[in-house]
Amino acid sequence: SLTACATLMAIVAVLYARPAAGAQPPAAADPAVITAWNATAVSTIAGPAPNGAGKANAEAFLWFAYVQAAVYNAVNGITGEYELYEWNARGPKGASPQAAAAAAAHGVLMEYFGTDDFPNSEAIAANLNAALATSLGQIPDGVPKEQGVRYGERAAEHLVELRADDGRFAPIVFDRPPAPGVWRPTPPAMLPFFDPWLGQVDPFVVNSTTQFDPGAPP
Repeated sequence: SLTACATLMAIVAVLYARPAAGAQPPAAADPAVITAWNATAVSTIAGPAPNGAGKANAEAFLWFAYVQAAVYNAVNGITGEYELYEWNARGPKGASPQAAAAAAAHGVLMEYFGTDDFPNSEAIAANLNAALATSLGQIPDGVPKEQGVRYGERAAEHLVELRADDGRFAPIVFDRPPAPGVWRPTPPAMLPFFDPWLGQVDPFVVNSTTQFDPGAPP
């Protein structure tokens, strides 16, 4: 009877140790995906053509913010660790934040630089798709991965919609007559303002650019 009992216990232990049929892998959450897509964003936004947009200037920081806001929502919408940015759509429990982060960064960069609206979009899109394939290839296939990708795509779409008509590329004219303290083109190139529209873009996390103005000095 002792032998029979031991055999039965061994069988039960093996059965419980086996993954259930159709069991899903744990949700992948390697934080290295963030630094990987940071590097991809930098090369896409600031890198030279044909593989980059060539925006190695102050304008680049705006595009970086778009990418990071989407990635932030994609991850925190699943983990619930922090409050979402201008969004209330939580991700499914058990979804992979790693997959969501990659899909969100890819979605934003594709929207702004990987479409026909951008001159070298074909090369940029190919690089972004390859980077996404590499990121997702590190995550086991299954429901957590699929849900993470879908939620990351939603985070990207929401960010793009949120920042539409936010003052980007607003026409700024320089028509003030020369006077002390008034900017004017400088010789010899006499070039115009560089991206003055940046000053008209809606802030991300403050109400206005003058919200914390301390006023005139005493």
